[in-house]
Amino acid sequence: MRIILFLILAAVCLPAWAQKGAAKSTNAAPTEISSDSAVFDNNTRRLIYTGHVLVVDPKVVLHCATLTVDLPPEGQSRPTNIVAETGVNIDYVDEKGTTNHLTANKAVYTYHVIGGVTNGTIVFTGTPGNPPKVQNPQFSVVSEPLVRDLVTDKYHFTNEIITINQSAMNGTNATQMNFFK
Repeated sequence: MRIILFLILAAVCLPAWAQKGAAKSTNAAPTEISSDSAVFDNNTRRLIYTGHVLVVDPKVVLHCATLTVDLPPEGQSRPTNIVAETGVNIDYVDEKGTTNHLTANKAVYTYHVIGGVTNGTIVFTGTPGNPPKVQNPQFSVVSEPLVRDLVTDKYHFTNEIITINQSAMNGTNATQMNFFK
């Protein structure tokens, strides 16, 4: 089943990957979500996509087995909660134009505004022996959990293994470095 939704046009697609401070465009390409099946509960305003879920957005491609989206209350533009589960693979382009690849078992996006202050985060978790990982040409990070703060555009990690790739070391002949905490 192929479904194109208004819901993710401006801000969703796991807004963690929406660009901070990006200008809003009225001609933004729509986000497309396809899956084997989908259910919408009008009472709870919840969409649940199951089976081979694929989300394609101008800057994000997401694959997972199940995607649950809590639509925003009337008058608000962003979903308050999005959960991607099982075999989560995400490719996204950051503010610098770098493509990042992220793998996890689960990604939980939350968004809210309290006292005029916006807060948006994505928490990535793994399974025993298979923690979440983000990698790009400069580095890779393995951490359980792996948290992305969308407001500051920063990752936060604990118990991480960070690998800095040689190409990120200003052209030196140094080998890859692993930092263990």
